[in-house]
Amino acid sequence: MSVGAAVVVVVAVLGVALLSNHSSHLSGPNGSTTSGNAYSAAIPGPSCDTKGGKWAADQDTQTTCTGGKLHITSQFVSVVSFSGPNTGSSIPGNYEVSVAVSPLDSLNAGLLVHETSSSITVTGYAIDVGSDGFWSVFNNNGNGVRGNLPSGTVTTEATYHLDVIVRGTSETIKIDGQQVGQFTDTEFTGGDSVGLIAFADQNSAEADFQNFTYTPLG
Repeated sequence: MSVGAAVVVVVAVLGVALLSNHSSHLSGPNGSTTSGNAYSAAIPGPSCDTKGGKWAADQDTQTTCTGGKLHITSQFVSVVSFSGPNTGSSIPGNYEVSVAVSPLDSLNAGLLVHETSSSITVTGYAIDVGSDGFWSVFNNNGNGVRGNLPSGTVTTEATYHLDVIVRGTSETIKIDGQQVGQFTDTEFTGGDSVGLIAFADQNSAEADFQNFTYTPLG
């Protein structure tokens, strides 16, 4: 083998090694890294997600899979919970979750992070947006007090792409690709699931969800 050919072989081997290392340690949001096991469901929710994700609906929530979307409805608050990609998984302390949400007849609808479910109530931070463009973070602890959590307005849309990055007790919120808020709060530090949530507006809580993605962060 000539010297030139040997150099080409070495460069090729190094290139393959670098590419392999890059693919197992992908760059994530805010300089973080993903663990390489992102989970996505075009239609999230029980009976809608056919990829094996662990989903459960609150006992007062009705779910249907229609028009390529998960449709949820309830008289008061609708909650559908995701607790991992499979039966052996769990929700870590750092993750990113996103979904396309259409509030429909709901006051607001969106994501519930640091969610903990029990037979009595569901707690966590509800990060949601309404059909009027108003978004907010609600401390879903049952006492109705929102505290010093952020809120704001975005351009009115029928469907919003909501993205939340959870890193311990800090959360970063993006709507339609733009960062709109960030907060740190210690009321809820753990959680065993991530929720899709809709709050009642007069007669019912009703919303559609699609294109759900969940990514553990390193």
